Amino acid sequence: MGFGSRRPTRVPLLNARHRAARVAWAREHREWTLEDWKRVAWIDESRLWLLHADGRLRLWRHAHETMDPACQFLGSLVLAPFSLSAIRYVELLGDHFHPFMLYFHPHGSGVFQQDNCNSHRSQLATAWLDEHSSGFFVMNWPPRSPDLNSIEHLWDVLEKGVKAHHTTPATLTELWTALADVWQVIPGTLPKTC
Repeated sequence: MGFGSRRPTRVPLLNARHRAARVAWAREHREWTLEDWKRVAWIDESRLWLLHADGRLRLWRHAHETMDPACQFLGSLVLAPFSLSAIRYVELLGDHFHPFMLYFHPHGSGVFQQDNCNSHRSQLATAWLDEHSSGFFVMNWPPRSPDLNSIEHLWDVLEKGVKAHHTTPATLTELWTALADVWQVIPGTLPKTC
């Protein structure tokens, strides 16, 4: 009969306000050059499951580290094996993100991109960013726009890479090792964007 089974495509539901915010964001950034985008530290988290248990392993990535001297495309992963509350998010910002921004953008020229999840938009996180953002600019991110985030596709690459790993991880340590192995290979498997 020609029928086949497949998973439905997941897309964010957008209302008129969401669409208008996305268009405004695109217009605001359409003249940005490659040099402008290189100043952006993209931060995101993903839940990866170990043996289909809800282990809530979260991975963070910062752009512009020294893996690729030409364009510094891929940064580091930060293991955060817990649910990302506002308090834990602020701890990660202070422990990992802030030193990163101070090192790579010492003159305050950096731009910070975060999505609109609850822990990112909490009063605690907003207050922390207000207090520490003299060295960087926080990008206003349109709601329901994961497709605009340049690192969203990396989570799929990581998951597929771990599945193709020589052994299936049975512990969080093994999963983290497999993720780190895949992460190190990613720069050579993606097309150069700069």
